[in-house]
Amino acid sequence: MTSINAPDASITFPRGIDNSNIVGYYLDTSSKYHGFLYNGSTWTTIDNPMAYGNSATYIEGIEGNYLVGYHYDEFSNPHGFIYTIPEPATLLLLVFGGLLIRKRK
Repeated sequence: MTSINAPDASITFPRGIDNSNIVGYYLDTSSKYHGFLYNGSTWTTIDNPMAYGNSATYIEGIEGNYLVGYHYDEFSNPHGFIYTIPEPATLLLLVFGGLLIRKRK
C-alpha cells in the first residue's frame, strides 16, 4: 500500500487511475477543494476557470488524456466538465510562448 497526499493538503481523495496517472481532489489548508493530476512524481493542481468565485473543483475520473469532473456555479448548481491533458510538446510550447510574451511586455 502507498499513501497519496497532495502537497499542503489536509485531506486527499484519489478518485481514478489510468496507467501511471492518478486523479482526484484535495482540501487545502484554506478549506478550498482543488482537482489534481499526479503522475507518480509531479502534482498538478487543476482548478476549473468556470467555477464561481471560491468554488471547488472535483476531478472524478481519467481515461487516457481526458479527465472528468464537476464544479459549482454562483447558485450552487453543479456543472460537469471534461479536461484534456495537454501533450508534453503542447505544454512546452505554452510555457515557452508564455515566457516570450512576458519578455516582450
